[in-house]
Amino acid sequence: MFSFDLIAKNIDRIRDDQGVTIEELARIVGVTRPTMYKYLRGEQPIDSAKLTKFCEALGVTMRQLVEDEPDIFAFLFRADNPKKNFTRETQHLLIEHLDEYWSVIEAVGEDRVVMLPPSYRLEGKLDDVMKAQIRDIADRTRNALGVDGYVGKLIFQVLEDWHIHILAYQFGREIDALSAYTQKRGAFIVVNDDAAIPEERKIFSVAHELGHLLLHRDQYRQNGEAYAKARGNHEERMANFFASYFLIPRAHLNECVTVLHRSQNKLRDILQLKREFGVSAQALILALHNENVLSRTEYGYLKKQLESRFGNNEPNPMPYVEKNIRAKALLRRFHADECISISKVVSVLGISHEDANKLLAEWEREDDISHAF
Repeated sequence: MFSFDLIAKNIDRIRDDQGVTIEELARIVGVTRPTMYKYLRGEQPIDSAKLTKFCEALGVTMRQLVEDEPDIFAFLFRADNPKKNFTRETQHLLIEHLDEYWSVIEAVGEDRVVMLPPSYRLEGKLDDVMKAQIRDIADRTRNALGVDGYVGKLIFQVLEDWHIHILAYQFGREIDALSAYTQKRGAFIVVNDDAAIPEERKIFSVAHELGHLLLHRDQYRQNGEAYAKARGNHEERMANFFASYFLIPRAHLNECVTVLHRSQNKLRDILQLKREFGVSAQALILALHNENVLSRTEYGYLKKQLESRFGNNEPNPMPYVEKNIRAKALLRRFHADECISISKVVSVLGISHEDANKLLAEWEREDDISHAF
């Protein structure tokens, strides 16, 4: 049985945290202002349909309205136009996915291991000293993950092995990725798995969000409000440098130096080298320029060549990288114990009912074969 007083307090607290006026909330939910005051004072019960409206209006889940001291996800992400591109509807949908995923983690007992990545506080301008500090943090992170060579497409697996939750959903092209963090549940990175986004960009976006988790922990707001930064500002540039150092370890650039020194066609060789690193051609030539492997003239020439020949498309793109492997494995364990529903698979993985049905049928076929032996 829900406590209407508790629900009213949670709604009013979240509303106040997000700067939503009572009048605005009444308009969005579709009630009069006097009725809204009664709701917030706990004088009038709120039916399930109206509770759903409150969730959509505030970008939260039902769980966050009915629980005492709910653990609210705090988001940090990058976008060209954050206020426009990360709506409350999108936030609400993603929180629902993450909550459903966490309920599976709890059901199979995996919630006992919560990863809290180290936090580093770097202050000042992004000069050579800070870049050296970020590079050192990237190297230390690689060492902690047991990564020596290229990371590339392995980033999804190695971060999940480190107990950082990596989830992939399709949610338009405006947002590349976002990260979420709570004290009780740990760190999450959600990457946009839209088919039109190159895999190299998705990999870089995950590394970028890892940079935010390590360098900007204090910016994850504990009231659950999404905190967005436009591309190009100070924190974004820091996260970009971290991603570059993490994915393109400078110790391995010697291989590029040797290849490019002998090269008769630098662009062709760049397109081969970038596949080995698992990064975009633009990211690789920028790293090579920053380390003085490519002169300003060479960098400018290659950049123009890439833009004129390929436009916004990624040249020599890597094939699709399977994602949500851990989420699927946890769902399968849960299914073996309790025969989960198609809707549960849909809500956790963000896939269609048809694809969820196929996935469950595949698991059941494999189980039948294993039982036969």
